[in-house]
Amino acid sequence: IGIDVQSTDFTVVGIGDMAGDVFGNGMLLSGHIRLVAAFNHQHIFIDPEPDAATSFAERKRLFELPRSGWGDYNLQLVSAGGGVFSRAAKSIPISAEMKARFDIEADHLPPL
Repeated sequence: IGIDVQSTDFTVVGIGDMAGDVFGNGMLLSGHIRLVAAFNHQHIFIDPEPDAATSFAERKRLFELPRSGWGDYNLQLVSAGGGVFSRAAKSIPISAEMKARFDIEADHLPPL
């Protein structure tokens, strides 16, 4: 793709959480990862405009926390309009920031 992932910020959407060997290790390979969305069997994590350094440190904390999940993410570190949402919810409110990031028009979506 022509991007040096060790020196240039880039966005990622993923499946899994920081407790998983593959996903967790992968999300720690570069401090330039801007993880904008991920989900596991319990939660949907959305961070529309993450700070690469701040989110890397939080992902590292979660990786080192036994049995962590997206529900353990420090929500004060999530950018405006983001959050962690239960997959058991009937619908998720879609913020203006989420709409802009993911080109969504709906105000609510089911957490499929």
